[in-house]
Amino acid sequence: MRDSVAGFDCASQRELSIMNSKGHFRDSIIYANPCKSERDIEYAKEMGHPLTVVDSVEEVGKLHATKYKGGALIRIKVDDSESAMPFGAKFGATDKAVLKIGVEARRLDIALKGISFHVGSGCFSSRAHYNAIINSVLHCKTLRNQGHPVEMIDIGGGFLPDRDDFALKTASIREAIRSSSGEKLRFIAEPGRFFATDSHDLFVQVIGKKEGPSGWRYTLDESLYGQFTNILFDHQTPRWVRISSSDGEKRKRGKGILFGRTCDSLDVIARSESMEELEVGDWLWFPSMGAYTTATASEFNGFPKPPTFMDTEGQLPALGLISMNTSVDKIEYVKHVSAESMLR
Repeated sequence: MRDSVAGFDCASQRELSIMNSKGHFRDSIIYANPCKSERDIEYAKEMGHPLTVVDSVEEVGKLHATKYKGGALIRIKVDDSESAMPFGAKFGATDKAVLKIGVEARRLDIALKGISFHVGSGCFSSRAHYNAIINSVLHCKTLRNQGHPVEMIDIGGGFLPDRDDFALKTASIREAIRSSSGEKLRFIAEPGRFFATDSHDLFVQVIGKKEGPSGWRYTLDESLYGQFTNILFDHQTPRWVRISSSDGEKRKRGKGILFGRTCDSLDVIARSESMEELEVGDWLWFPSMGAYTTATASEFNGFPKPPTFMDTEGQLPALGLISMNTSVDKIEYVKHVSAESMLR
């Protein structure tokens, strides 16, 4: 990605350290977390004073106190009401606050280099970015009038990989950028979800089955604390396909609950009023299990994270031969694997 002139959004000391170890230096990094401790800022100074982000006069004060010289973007509050995961309750300066931040930064000699915003992760509105960009351009003009070296607008991320949805959003974004072409601003984005959503598929095994008061109760060899954290953190409703055996048997349908493997009784992955009856040993295929899965998974109750495999030429081992204790130190992803290749 660096060879493709891509930069990186970092949120923490650890992410800054990872980028530095990979040879990515201050010119390719934005330290985009709007709230940082002075300890965090001191570490960023050691990494070369990369551009950072603020959303309050208090954060500007921290930059001044630590003699930070990298400059900052102001993160503004925008309409994120049509997103799956809005951020406005926690981050973003109001229009009135932007004026105060600009004045205080000028007084303390902190260079404000532009505006950033985020319309929310998984935003469904095709006009949210347009409205946010237009407002950001107005703020850039104000900051320039205050004497700041404004040059950039960061339009955030949250883009979904759906082709039609992405086309609508990018058309709206291009329209807004064209309307501000005379302002000589550079536009960047942080499309993490766009890359991660379809990064891999998850295969889990049914390890338990018992009859409940209304339907079957199944236990899977994963949990809400593991790869299914996207249910909690990203409001996802995972869908699955049973990898059928070669005889193509058809099974009865009925009510069912899929529980995770932990000792938590609230570890519920899915409920269904009409699902195919499962058996212990069945493998279930959950496609598009990328965003907020591996990155947020824990090993609660001592259950290890699952092994990961990359299938480039149909060389993936058969499901029944995969050990759940396989090392996962090397992160690779399963993608577009057919049911036939998994059952050979």
